[in-house]
Amino acid sequence: MAHERFRFAAPGWRVQAELPNPSNFEAATAAVREDDVAELVSCGPDPDRHVQAIRQWTDAGFDHVAIVAVGDPDRFFQAWERELRPRLTTGRSPG
Repeated sequence: MAHERFRFAAPGWRVQAELPNPSNFEAATAAVREDDVAELVSCGPDPDRHVQAIRQWTDAGFDHVAIVAVGDPDRFFQAWERELRPRLTTGRSPG
């Protein structure tokens, strides 16, 4: 799903800013592989991976980080409440 919805980030902003319409985005990202997206987007069920990705931004001084639920929103919010938020607010694993 991340490949389907976020592969447009792979070419970078300079490319994105120059593309005039969706068909050009499709053409510019036709060769983007799932592995390419996995390097840019925190994917999968491992909460530590997501915490690490979020902390890269908060450690850099950002006080707002957008987190996108791709897939089942109920499962995402459960993971947020049980595993992600506690680790981000206290710095420790829940439990």
